Amino acid sequence: MVKLIIPYPPALNSLYRAGNGKYWMTQKGKDYKTEIAIILRGQKLPYFAKDQRLSMTLLVTPPDRRKRDIDGILKLLCDSLQRKLPFNPGLYEDDFQIRRLLVEMKEPAKDKIGVVEVFIEEYNLIA
Repeated sequence: MVKLIIPYPPALNSLYRAGNGKYWMTQKGKDYKTEIAIILRGQKLPYFAKDQRLSMTLLVTPPDRRKRDIDGILKLLCDSLQRKLPFNPGLYEDDFQIRRLLVEMKEPAKDKIGVVEVFIEEYNLIA
């Protein structure tokens, strides 16, 4: 099992912009992905190959008491943990490998520093 603590991601509505029929990620989103890549490069973590199916548990501690949707952090967070060589070693090839996802929202951080505790392990579907 992989255990990792990463920073709380920025709000979903600040991550993408649209224009001329195209969508792109804002600098805030790119900066978060870079921050996660640096964290992953600094640790010796196992890598889950593309044929492995995964179970992911996220224990989310928001930085403050603002009203938040529990699913608003998932897209950027899951994408940030993907392998994007040479820059990001990633934990898995692609987030399509995640077959089971549990997300729990905890009480806001007292120190105003939000974090996400990430637990990933191989998942064997019980038929």
